[in-house]
Amino acid sequence: MRSLLILLPVCGAALLLSHSAETRPAGAPGRPTDPAAGSYVIDSGHSGALFRVKHVGVSNFWGRFNHVSGSFELAEDAAKCSVQVTIEAASVDTNSEGRDKHVKGPDFFNVKEYPRITFVSQKVRVDGDDYHVTGDLTLVGETREVTIPMTKIGEASTRMGDKCGFEGEFTFDRKDFGMSALAGALGT
Repeated sequence: MRSLLILLPVCGAALLLSHSAETRPAGAPGRPTDPAAGSYVIDSGHSGALFRVKHVGVSNFWGRFNHVSGSFELAEDAAKCSVQVTIEAASVDTNSEGRDKHVKGPDFFNVKEYPRITFVSQKVRVDGDDYHVTGDLTLVGETREVTIPMTKIGEASTRMGDKCGFEGEFTFDRKDFGMSALAGALGT
């Protein structure tokens, strides 16, 4: 019973991170050597978290969470990199009002009791534009350590500030988080 959650943006998914620090011209005092280094906030209007689950063993079904927030610290020293993501569980969108009601209920996300899904990194390993982010995923009141392989999509200085985009995906067993409903129909 495995589900695929793709972040980044969550899920592709992509997190677009907005630089929260003051923008300085290249070469200006205080500008990091790595142009992307700095503190970012997740641009919720350009980010999302998608998920995929196998449906009755014959097709993959996709859904998304529409409200993602958080922050990201990017540094030349991987030990100083971090990410924190919060997903509003009630923002789940499966393109069906009835199904959305079901997945928000106690069989799955139980949004009344557990309104947020969170990920907080514990360590980051960097290899070029590839990041391996290990941290704690909390879903339906259960916390498990996961590693999310992330790829840096790009970075740019825009009229709206410095931007840096990443995407990644990982697979987890929903039973580990207490979601065992419809075991024969959803998942592998």
